[in-house]
Amino acid sequence: MIRTSSNPAFTRSPFGRRGGALAMSGQTMTAEGTMNKLGIMLLACMGSAFGVFWVAATPQLQAFMPIAYLGGIFGLILAIVIIFKPHLAAALGVPYALCEGLLVGTMSLTLESAYPGIAIQAVVVTMMIAAAMMVMYRTGMIKANNKLRSIVGSALMGILMLYLFSFLMSLFGMQLTFLYDSSPLGMLLTLAMVVVASLCVVLDLDFIFKGEKMGLPKEMEWYGAFGMMVTLIWLYIEVLRLLAMLRGRD
Repeated sequence: MIRTSSNPAFTRSPFGRRGGALAMSGQTMTAEGTMNKLGIMLLACMGSAFGVFWVAATPQLQAFMPIAYLGGIFGLILAIVIIFKPHLAAALGVPYALCEGLLVGTMSLTLESAYPGIAIQAVVVTMMIAAAMMVMYRTGMIKANNKLRSIVGSALMGILMLYLFSFLMSLFGMQLTFLYDSSPLGMLLTLAMVVVASLCVVLDLDFIFKGEKMGLPKEMEWYGAFGMMVTLIWLYIEVLRLLAMLRGRD
């Protein structure tokens, strides 16, 4: 059996009777096909994000902002559906990317107004990290073994519990400000999240390349692309936050 990634998108096994039947049809997953579909989703996300920047130059910006944040909510709903129904990734992957583009674009625009140029900086840094993870995985510098999966899985659980605790505290009017400010602790936590997200890229790549070797069904290309998309969006957001913290200390 293929080892699954610590990415939440890959924590449920998408391989069942249906997957086995499709694999027997001769249409199998390839890394190249998965990357092509990831490219489509990235273009959809960037197009949606650029749309936010374009609308920002019009008087309708304030009316548009709630729609942008709703994009994040619908994106989360679509992601949950895909995680539980992997075969729907082909139909819902691009809509998910469009929804997330609205959220990412809005966050980027908000910080761009305070720190000009930060959005493109975050994009470049995210691309560099992803490329570095690809090189280290393909050269064997980082191995996606059980130890790494255990470490990343534990870290993801810790991050989830931290944000859940923060949400519960906010219901009582208390805020964990260190999660969002530029204090040393806040920056350290954000840097740690960047590291964990970067390691998730390695595990996602391992899923994709091992899926190709195992001859998984062709539709799993969309699911693999979706999982990588989830990680890249998270990585970009954390990089964006870290850069904002660094520039806020200037």
